[in-house]
Amino acid sequence: MIAALLAALMGGMASVFNSTSTLVTLDFYKKLRPKASEKQLVLIGRAATAVMVVLGIAWVPLISRISGQLYIYLQVCRPTSARRLPPVHPGHFCGHGSILRELSAPC
Repeated sequence: MIAALLAALMGGMASVFNSTSTLVTLDFYKKLRPKASEKQLVLIGRAATAVMVVLGIAWVPLISRISGQLYIYLQVCRPTSARRLPPVHPGHFCGHGSILRELSAPC
């Protein structure tokens, strides 16, 4: 049972890290440097993931100061409608995300 919970947690974290690195790499870095090589894009994606990991680890002490109960903290920070949104959704709200353009591009 513990293995299944850890696998679910790891899968959720991997999707958030993947979405973040994709948004940073394709929507921001590639627009600033359109001629960037694949190697540079991979390095920027890895750096974005590392930054997200560091921010997540740095956030842990703040959670314990804000509330002693993690469940209450999560309920306050994530409104009901946000629970259904995937981590990649902010790119769709921006209206200029490359993900949205690629999905809606004419064939």
